[in-house]
Amino acid sequence: PVACGMALGAAIDGGFYRVYSLLGDGECNEGSIWEAALIAANLQIDRITAIVDRNHKSSYGWMTDRNEVSPLAEKWRAFNWAVFECDGHDFASITQALSGAEAVQGRPSVVICHTIKGKGLPITEEPDTPAHIALSPDDYRACLKYLDEVESRLGNGTHS
Repeated sequence: PVACGMALGAAIDGGFYRVYSLLGDGECNEGSIWEAALIAANLQIDRITAIVDRNHKSSYGWMTDRNEVSPLAEKWRAFNWAVFECDGHDFASITQALSGAEAVQGRPSVVICHTIKGKGLPITEEPDTPAHIALSPDDYRACLKYLDEVESRLGNGTHS
């Protein structure tokens, strides 16, 4: 809703900026999201791009165990948004989707980034990891060690 107001302000003021709003898929359970989506589409606000982190988890756990928002892309299309989907862990895929979204005229756009919550840390990306996690001191040290190893491999030009 705030991004919708900012993008409307940009359109009214003739501003040359675009507004981006980062949403979680769990957040898409909120009525205010869909009310703003409807307003943005009805007013043809094309200076807004919503970016949805689609990891299938909410703060309460798996979306399938709560209030699933699937089919998410079809819902945004039904609200007359231009929909782009991408691999949320692939910079080239994200860039391509954002580029497509920025080219849309006459309606808002949404980029649905398919992700794995906690991606990049073996301890956190496991499917049974809670949405809110407090790492134990041992897990914290293990994560730092793992990230140091990844950084070292990247610095050496090895990307395995």
